[in-house]
Amino acid sequence: MRDRREGLDGLGVDVVAVAPTAAYQAQHLMQTGIPFPCLLDPERNLYRALDLGRIKAMAWLRLDTYRNYLRAVGRARQGLVSASGAVQRPGLVIVEPNGRLAYIHRGDTVGDYPNLDGVIARLRLLTITPE
Repeated sequence: MRDRREGLDGLGVDVVAVAPTAAYQAQHLMQTGIPFPCLLDPERNLYRALDLGRIKAMAWLRLDTYRNYLRAVGRARQGLVSASGAVQRPGLVIVEPNGRLAYIHRGDTVGDYPNLDGVIARLRLLTITPE
């Protein structure tokens, strides 16, 4: 999302990262240029509410899991990758101002995120006000 910030400007949206990781990781991310808040959910309350459990055991047998993991470690900005973060199923949600869940992507494996062009297009549709 950081790399696609220009597509979000002018839409009036807020981006927030949530992770079940250590406080030092969130602090490091915000100090090294992540342009949005990084919140911690060590009890995984939000993950449970969104049905984002742990990565299934079968996913660890897939080649793309390891490819995504190595790519994530290679460009990690949070410092060390914590064990709890490595097994957490990734996700991306769009929540409307009224609290309605407008979109959810539940990743199957490490680094399984939706195409950001599609996410930005959805956000544009949600932020257009009819005349």
